[in-house]
Amino acid sequence: DLLSEPFPGPVTALRKPAGPPVPRADDVEAAAALIAKARKPLVIAGGGAVTGAEAVRGLIEKLGAATLLTANAKGILPSGHPLLAGGCMLTPSLHRAIGEADLVLALGTELGETEFWYELEGLKLNGAVIRVDIDPRQLHRNARPTLPVVGDAGRFAAALAPLVTAVEGGPAYARQLQAARLDGADPRYVRHRPLLDAIWQVLPEAV
Repeated sequence: DLLSEPFPGPVTALRKPAGPPVPRADDVEAAAALIAKARKPLVIAGGGAVTGAEAVRGLIEKLGAATLLTANAKGILPSGHPLLAGGCMLTPSLHRAIGEADLVLALGTELGETEFWYELEGLKLNGAVIRVDIDPRQLHRNARPTLPVVGDAGRFAAALAPLVTAVEGGPAYARQLQAARLDGADPRYVRHRPLLDAIWQVLPEAV
């Protein structure tokens, strides 16, 4: 009953919302130091990395690390990219790969149950974990990071890229994970693969 009432005014100007948080320089440097020690790093990008997709893709390519994309991050690396290791992490083979990584760089991902351990025992991170998120409350949910970084994933990636060098064997490892990503997967999921393959052959550019 208030929507049609007169308003005496004046209308004050709305404050411009603050932009996404900028990661601290010392956090970026600490991340670079951890990455320099890694021999088998793995990048996991989530929906929080989409707005900075170009910078995130640039970091991945500079680092040369195999990369997993959550459902909300699809498209950060195009299909067929040499570093794209998979997009569905609900399979035992990709769970093992995450556990075997000596460093996981998690960019803008909740590491949530629906992405990683639906009907499974849980996500096991045995190496160092660098976790970047704009929400400080999110940094310790579902996985404890070695280095929690409050900041926008794209801005973090842009700041970190000049400080890293390429690791060896990233594309080969990504191909290995792609080839084995359905190994041990639930037959209820795998049975749809022939149908999906047939669709992609006929409509390769479909969205």
